[in-house]
Formats: sequence, C-alpha cells, structure tokens
Amino acid sequence: MDLKQILISSGIESELAEQCSKAINGELHKEFIPKAQYNKKVVELESLKEKADDLCAVNGELEQLKTQLANKEEEFNNYKIDIEKKSTQATKINKIKDQLKKDGITSDKLVNLLVKEVDINSLEFEDDNIKDWENIGKSLKENYSDFYTSTQTTGVEPSTPPANNPSEKDPFLMGFDN
Repeated sequence: MDLKQILISSGIESELAEQCSKAINGELHKEFIPKAQYNKKVVELESLKEKADDLCAVNGELEQLKTQLANKEEEFNNYKIDIEKKSTQATKINKIKDQLKKDGITSDKLVNLLVKEVDINSLEFEDDNIKDWENIGKSLKENYSDFYTSTQTTGVEPSTPPANNPSEKDPFLMGFDN
C-alpha cells in the first residue's frame, strides 16, 4: 500500500498527504533499508555463519590431528630410542662374549650364562675395547673359576737318580757285574 493512500484514509487532505509522503519518502532511504536488500543481507549472514561453523569444525579436527601427530612423533622417537638401545646392548653383549672367549671360556652355553652376570648398562668402551675389563674379568674368574680353562705347560719331572744301595739291584744294570 502507498503511504499517500494511508494518510488520506486517515483523514489528512490529499495535498498535505502528498507533501508528507514526498518528505517521508525523501528521508526514508537514509534511515531504513528496503526489505529486498535486508533479506539479501540476512541470507549472506546465514551463509557466513555456516562457513564459520564449518571452519570451527575443521579447526577442531585440525587440533585433533595435531595432537595425533604429536603422539605418533613421540611414539616413533621412543621406538627409535628403543631400537638404538637394543642395538647398543647387542654390540656390548657381542664384545663381552668375545672377551670371555679370549679369557678361556670355551662353551657357548657358559659364555651366554656369564654374560648375564655383567651389568651391560654400565659398560663403557674405549678404543673399541671394554673399559675396565680387567676388573670385570677378574671378578668373573674369581666367582666362576671352574668354568675357565687354562693351559699350563709343564716340563717332565726329572727322574731321580738311583741310589747306590747294594741291596737293590738296578734292573738296567742287571746282567752286568760290578
């Protein structure tokens, strides 16, 4: 409905109603937004709210993924440290076995048992040799001396010369008369 018609139906004369209508319409666009434009802005606002909600959801998923990535990185680093530790222990065990074999343990079963007696975590290396092996090996030799083989070279006992006892006859000299 037209503003002029509303004013006329309210009892305002036609000329005054037209002046009022022109004045109101002249100022109306400065303060009010037309309904079509308002509806357009409402649709844009709803679209922006949906996009903002979507971005918030994506941001939440991104944070979850960051957390999962950090957990996987920590898990991988722990796995890598564990592998390095096992490799280092295997190297130390092999060095101990080699040293025990050099020290005279011939049985592999005994070597494996004696390796368990050495504190692997406290071992240190110096020039690809076990540092302070003399003390470690000495302790093992004292505690498990029955397992160590030793080769000793001994000479033949010199025979004792026969005594000059006339009552006993030397079998070598039997048959010879003195």
